[in-house]
Amino acid sequence: MKPIEKSNVKAKEKYIENKLGKIFYGEEEVMIFPRGIPGFETLHRFVIYRSKETEPIKWLVSVEDKECVLPMIEPFLVRIDYKADISEGDILDLKLTKESKVEIYCVLVIPEEPEQTTINLVAPIVINLDEKLGKQVILTTDEYGVKHVVADEIKRSEQLVAKSSSKHPNKGD
Repeated sequence: MKPIEKSNVKAKEKYIENKLGKIFYGEEEVMIFPRGIPGFETLHRFVIYRSKETEPIKWLVSVEDKECVLPMIEPFLVRIDYKADISEGDILDLKLTKESKVEIYCVLVIPEEPEQTTINLVAPIVINLDEKLGKQVILTTDEYGVKHVVADEIKRSEQLVAKSSSKHPNKGD
C-alpha cells in the first residue's frame, strides 16, 4: 500500500459519519452535556455542525452515536419576541456569568412536507461557549409549547414587525 501523501485532515481531527455525511471536528469543538438531552440521556458529547446548504439551520451532532443528529435554529429567527428565562439551577449547571458567550437554539422537527416543520420553543438548548457546556432546559411558561409550526411563528413575527412599524413611522420620510 502506498502512504497518503497529503491529507486535508488535521492530525488531531476526528470525524463521525452520519446522515449529513462525514463531519470532521476537533476535540476543542466538543460541547459537554453532563446530563445528556431528553431522549438521549446517555450521550454527553456533541458538536454543532454548520452547513452553508442548510443555514440558518444548524445541527446538534452526537460524536458518540451517529444516529443522534438534531436540526436546530436560533429561536429569535422564528419568533422575534422569544424570551428564554433560564432558571437559577440551569444557570449554575451551565456555569453562566454575565460575561459568558451563550448560544440558544430550539430543536426542529422537519417532516416530509417542510411547510409543516415545527419548533420546540419550551425546551431550548443553551450552550455556554466559554465552558463548552450545554443543556436542554425546560422553561416554566405557558406561552410556549413543544410543537409550534415554524411558518405560523414567522408570520406572527412579521405581523408584530408591521404593527411596530406602523406605530413608529420613519421621521425622515
